[in-house]
Amino acid sequence: MKADKPKVITLAVAALSIALIAVYSPTQASIGIIIVSAMIAGICSREKSETTDDTVESYVPEVEESAAELSNLPIETVEGIGSVHGTKLRNEGIGTLEELMRARADEVANICDVSMETSQRWIAMSRFCWMGTVSEEDAEAIVYAGGIMDVTELANADGNGLFRKIDDAIEKGYVRVPDGYEISREKVSLWIHEANSLLK
Repeated sequence: MKADKPKVITLAVAALSIALIAVYSPTQASIGIIIVSAMIAGICSREKSETTDDTVESYVPEVEESAAELSNLPIETVEGIGSVHGTKLRNEGIGTLEELMRARADEVANICDVSMETSQRWIAMSRFCWMGTVSEEDAEAIVYAGGIMDVTELANADGNGLFRKIDDAIEKGYVRVPDGYEISREKVSLWIHEANSLLK
């Protein structure tokens, strides 16, 4: 969106005025800064309200860090649980990560008509998805590549060994991550550190 010329001139004059005030009277400059901030906020809010709803969002990045309440995260946060399985689980009263964590693997397997191994992995991933340092992709890598099923196992994991397993699984295509997404040694160390802090 092009900036309105009168608005730009007004803001430039206001900024210059504040600079001059700051040189001669520094205590008065803070008042000027507040006034200009209010002017900018007013102009921006007006420009926002003038935009139309015709804007099409072409790319929405995946959430990398959940850091949310378990009761607020939908079960679809777990990789592999799409809308079909999500609807089946929700119809049986399992709609959040918290509810999935408390569910029995055989119950989830029966509801979704999946193997016990798959339901156990979903439940295991739900244990990691809500952690602040673990994204949906990370949780999948921890469970599928690392074979880690709970926070205690993650806390006791060898960081270098876990990183090598995950890196190898991604390279061979056993675990898929979005283009450009990277799981580094540092990230693995953060997971382990957070897991240890959660157990204290």
